[in-house]
Amino acid sequence: MRVGSFASALLVAALAFGLTAGADAAVLKSRATIDREQIELGDLWSGLSPELAETAVLEAPQTGQRMNIDSAQLAALAEANNIDWTPTGHDRTTIERVSLMMDVPVPLHPIEAGDIIRATDLGFQRLRADRVNKTVVTETDHLVGKTAKHPIAAAQPIRANDVGTTLLVTKNSLVSVRLVTGRMNLVIEAKALDDGGEGDSVRVLNQRSNKMLQGVVHGAGTVYVDPVYPVAAN
Repeated sequence: MRVGSFASALLVAALAFGLTAGADAAVLKSRATIDREQIELGDLWSGLSPELAETAVLEAPQTGQRMNIDSAQLAALAEANNIDWTPTGHDRTTIERVSLMMDVPVPLHPIEAGDIIRATDLGFQRLRADRVNKTVVTETDHLVGKTAKHPIAAAQPIRANDVGTTLLVTKNSLVSVRLVTGRMNLVIEAKALDDGGEGDSVRVLNQRSNKMLQGVVHGAGTVYVDPVYPVAAN
C-alpha cells in the first residue's frame, strides 16, 4: 500500500472515530422545567438513549419550587449510570417543577338555589391541576340539567355536592305515560310511585287497571314504557 493511501485511510478512520465518540457524549443542561414527581436523567443531559433518558434518579421539588443540582451530584449520577460526560467542577443544573393546568367549568353569573343549570350558564376557568380536588366537577356534562342545592357564586368551581338531580317526576304526582311500539303510540295517565330525573327508572301505577309499570323519565312529567316488558301486579 502506498504511504499516501495509508495516511488517507488513517485519517478517515480517525474522523469516523471522532464522529462516533462525539455522538455518544452527553451534554449537560443548565435548566429544565418538569411537571413530574421525579427527575429523570433526560432532564439533566441531552444526547442520551431514550431508555436512559427516562430513568428516574431524584425526587422533584414541590410544585412551583426549584432545586439546584451541583457538580458533585451530577458527577455521581453520571458515574452511576455510565453517562459519557466529564464534570468541570463548576457545573450546575436548575430544575423547576410546574403544575399542569386544566379548564374547569364555572358559573358565568351567580346561580340561585333551585335553579336548573344550563350550558349557557357555564364558562371555563384555567386552574392548576394540583389545586383541583376530587370534589370539584370537571365536566360540563355532569352539571347541565342538574339543580343547584344552594346559591353558587360566579367564577367559582362547582363541587359535586353543590348540585343534585333535577326531579322531572315527583312521587304521587300524575304523569303522562307513553307506551310506544312500532304499531302503537298510546298515552295514559298514571300515578308516579317514585321521584326521578331525566333517564331515571321509575314505577308508575295505572289507577284504572291497578297495574304497575316500570318506565324511564323522558322530560317533565313524562315516562316512557316499553310494552315488551312484563307488567307487574301491584
